[in-house]
Amino acid sequence: MTFSKPQQRSHFLTLGLAFCSLMALLAPRLARAKTTPLALCVDPAGAGGCFTTIQGAVNSVPAGGDAVITIAAGTYLENLTVSGITVSFIGAGVGQTIVDGSVDPSLSTFTFQTQANGELHGMTIQNGGGPIGGNILFDQQSPKTGKGVGSLTIENCEITGGMPAPHYLPEHTVFFWGKSLVVDSTTIANNNVGGLAIYGSPHVYITNTTITGNSTPSNTASAAGCGLRISSGTIVLNNVTITDNHCVGTVGSGHQPTQGGGIWLDFPPKVSMANTVIANNTVAGASPSGPDCWVAGNGLKSKGFNLIEDVSACAIKLLKSDIAPGKDPALSPLQACASTGLEVLAPLTGSPLIASGNPATPKGKVGAAGSSCLPLDECGNTRTAGSCTIGASQ
Repeated sequence: MTFSKPQQRSHFLTLGLAFCSLMALLAPRLARAKTTPLALCVDPAGAGGCFTTIQGAVNSVPAGGDAVITIAAGTYLENLTVSGITVSFIGAGVGQTIVDGSVDPSLSTFTFQTQANGELHGMTIQNGGGPIGGNILFDQQSPKTGKGVGSLTIENCEITGGMPAPHYLPEHTVFFWGKSLVVDSTTIANNNVGGLAIYGSPHVYITNTTITGNSTPSNTASAAGCGLRISSGTIVLNNVTITDNHCVGTVGSGHQPTQGGGIWLDFPPKVSMANTVIANNTVAGASPSGPDCWVAGNGLKSKGFNLIEDVSACAIKLLKSDIAPGKDPALSPLQACASTGLEVLAPLTGSPLIASGNPATPKGKVGAAGSSCLPLDECGNTRTAGSCTIGASQ
């Protein structure tokens, strides 16, 4: 097509205006992509000009800002609120950087709200008592759809000592209602409000993680999914250990059944699992059922190489590579990894878990679906082809 000179000028002017409009729309996004996160530090003594409290560092981040906060070894008695910003918290390691929420037993140790995003790395998070999410509360919902917004990563952390708030149902030590969640190389253990609860139709990846010893001993209502409770979303479990969690509900007229001591799934979720052990969990209370797992519908799918000790209420189709129900996994008590201090459950000599995982060469990465064992276990030990052990720890 041939344009006259006036038409050419008009055509190029139109293209130029369109290009300028496009760049105007993209400019804020491009600016954000090039923005370097604030680098902040926290030290109990204020060494090196660091903040002395974690909340002080958080409060210095401008609205909508992005920061990496490095936290020195020490115990921080704080109940933290992260609102409207993106923060990566980098601790000195489990048992070294300790964030303790007992200073106000009515609050969670970490609360993420109002379009916040977060990462938690290398720390112990303990003794929170919030009514929802004893130690970690991430509750961000779209006002239009009710679906979750925002992302959270928990890596190389130990989450323990969560306590129930008075007059509330047990709502787990980690409560997530957001868009995406990654839990990797983390231990959620010995909380008296249950382990991890997932809502909001998110995408969730749980890998190399131990969920154990979580219970509801002072519960005065119903209880379900005291290791892992999944109400909605798409969830991938790989090399996960869910054992010795105990749902204690209340008996009597009007109380809901106690279900799924280890894992509980409602109708909406789609959950796939590989190289995972669910065993030795219990239920007690009104009409107890599914000590290891309880599933409504057919939302739980095996991708092979799992051990589920009791499948009586699981509604799962086991594959040939799954270990037949009824076998005890023969795991040690919690013991610290030599390299990281994380507490894990190691398979004892003769355990059916040993070398029963996917025999293919370990591959994949955190935050990706797949049935191969991951290259490293929760302690950071190398997994090799043909000898992968089911669960989080070799």
